[in-house]
Amino acid sequence: MIQKEKGKSLPILIGVSFVFFLTVLLFFHPKVFEKGQIFIENRTYDLLLRHSYRPVSKDLPIAIVDIDDHSLLVEGRWPWPRNQIAALIGKLYERGASVVALNITFPQPELNIADAVFHDLQKNPETDGDWQQVRELFNDDKTLAKALSRGPSVLSFVIKSGGNSIGTLPSPLLELTPEQVARLAIPHFDRYISNIDLLEKGAKSGGFSNAVPDRDPINRFSPMLYRQGNQVYPSIGLEAARIFLHIQKPQLLIAEYGDTPVLEGILFDKQKIPTDPYGKLLIPFRGPSHSIPYISATDILHDTAPKDALQNKLVFVGSSATAVGEVVASSMSPAFLGVEIHADIASGIIENYLPYRPTWGKGVTTFFVFFVGMLAACVFPLLGPIGLTLLASGLFFSLVKFNQWMWMKEGLVLSFSLPLATIMILYLMNLIWGYLTKSRKRLEVTSTFGQYIPPERIRLIVEKGAGLGLEGETKELSVLFTDIRGFTTLSEGLNAQDLKDLLNRYLTMMTQTIFQHKGTVDKYVGDMIVAFWGAPLDDPEHAFNAVSTGLDMQKNLDSFNVELRKEGKTEIRVGVGINSGLMNVGDMGSQFRHSYTVIGEPVHLASRFETICRYYDVRILVGEDTYQRVKEKFAFRKIDQIQAKGTAKSFAIYEPLCLKEQCTPEKVALMDLHQEAMEAYFKQDWEKAQTAFLKLQATDPTSQTLYQIYLTRIASLRITPPSADWTGVYVLEPY
Repeated sequence: MIQKEKGKSLPILIGVSFVFFLTVLLFFHPKVFEKGQIFIENRTYDLLLRHSYRPVSKDLPIAIVDIDDHSLLVEGRWPWPRNQIAALIGKLYERGASVVALNITFPQPELNIADAVFHDLQKNPETDGDWQQVRELFNDDKTLAKALSRGPSVLSFVIKSGGNSIGTLPSPLLELTPEQVARLAIPHFDRYISNIDLLEKGAKSGGFSNAVPDRDPINRFSPMLYRQGNQVYPSIGLEAARIFLHIQKPQLLIAEYGDTPVLEGILFDKQKIPTDPYGKLLIPFRGPSHSIPYISATDILHDTAPKDALQNKLVFVGSSATAVGEVVASSMSPAFLGVEIHADIASGIIENYLPYRPTWGKGVTTFFVFFVGMLAACVFPLLGPIGLTLLASGLFFSLVKFNQWMWMKEGLVLSFSLPLATIMILYLMNLIWGYLTKSRKRLEVTSTFGQYIPPERIRLIVEKGAGLGLEGETKELSVLFTDIRGFTTLSEGLNAQDLKDLLNRYLTMMTQTIFQHKGTVDKYVGDMIVAFWGAPLDDPEHAFNAVSTGLDMQKNLDSFNVELRKEGKTEIRVGVGINSGLMNVGDMGSQFRHSYTVIGEPVHLASRFETICRYYDVRILVGEDTYQRVKEKFAFRKIDQIQAKGTAKSFAIYEPLCLKEQCTPEKVALMDLHQEAMEAYFKQDWEKAQTAFLKLQATDPTSQTLYQIYLTRIASLRITPPSADWTGVYVLEPY
């Protein structure tokens, strides 16, 4: 029902403005939507075609004789000898075929077996005889030409783009004037593969069999005309239908738009065959594959086909045999035989079923965008969600049904993709508008983010109207991974209840630390915690807050361990990995369970950094991106330049020690010595590096593992010097 709520003027104004702007763009700048519109139109057309075609009539005078797998099994492999093709054609005319169109090309003469025999016999001087007479008995090309001349027959040829032409072209359909050649857009061809002259003279006519798919590539249109010079040649489907209908003088239907002549179709007496300006016809599919009657060629040869199956019919001869037949992707199905496309074209011409897209169709599209769009823009905001859905659905399906009716009744294929899209956009806009104006907004935000962020940040989202980002977005974020080292050993010493209590206390402490630094908890996986900064609320200081969290986690853990020691429990040690970069964030999962989370390569690296903390025996590791963002605020020491085994990418890892203003002179001295040792190591100054690391090992008891790693490496590199292209990158085993 129509609601009586106030505040509906703004969505109406927005909707009307949107429709008006869209209409103006379509009218004055139609190419703005051209690519997207063509894509949607093609998909819509394919979908509607499968439900909006005129099935073949019971008395359709067309059949397809199929050289199928069964025929090859019985008669022998392809290509068949031409005397066998001649026998097939003879059988077709004997059975009353009116016209025979072969979707087969014969560009080379067939080897005469008599020539080969004569060549061998010439080597014997005692051999004599009238071999020319014998040769004529085995001239299968002549036999095939004679079979073709028994009735109206159409041979196919193929247009190609390069190489040399082969064979002889048939007689053209018609000739153009010099002015028509210059001004019409009928495509031109130079090269072709046609039939040998003997066969071309035996046949009544010919046509090209080329398929020209759209860019997707799907066959929706088929070329009807190509020209060479001023001579125009037909497709085999068009020519076969012309011969069958006894059309003597076809003409081009040309309309004048200003001073520009535009091809609109072909006239067969009074029948119009509509084409686009390039001579292409919208293929009049008559149903799925094999909707045109098929008869196996071997049944014709052995007289096992129904006696009246070909009587007074136009017969197409083609092949569906594996690796022989021409199979193309079409609007009707992904695999459609080329010969049936030609048969569909002929059937559409013969039964005058030729759907087409009129040149004025874009004007109809613009009219419906404006008319239906304005109706929806003014009425949709006044409806509740149920009424809105019912009206939008009614308009949507009414347009679809009207389109189908025009297609079947008048043969007009109109595009309603933009009007339908306009209805859907206005529907969604009003649905979202109505939803966002409800009081459930606060409950939605709380329900969605209550487990991830503290209540005060939820209130901030609601009060400031910040975007939730539930749909997913790519943002610059920082992510943190942390888990307990030796958790398995720790859990073995506790019963289930004690372990649960310990984990609850630990996770609570860590989560509070994350919340204090504006973080979002991603997930808990056992003892592992994943958190990130920069979403759902933007945080320009996300890297700083992430590193601060990592340092405070270790600080708070030290205090927690004091309590554990007092309780006589084992202390906990954790590693922390932090990384920054472009990540995808949003509400992800299945229909059964989902969560607000982050994914991306930087997330994967942060997890790795946390894992390798134990290798270097350090508490926190951060990546290069995080380091560059906060290096002026924190004191760092570079830990290594590593490369994961099996990958080509290397990356630097750093350990944050404290805020720079908190550094003591002693810590600064250790950092300087560490920097000196690292620089000497990467410069291959092994003596200086070893001296510095030994001094660090003696001075800093907290990093013994790290320094020993480098001392071991230096000893190894002294024995086996590195290659000339050594950069200091260490290939780490899988971790």
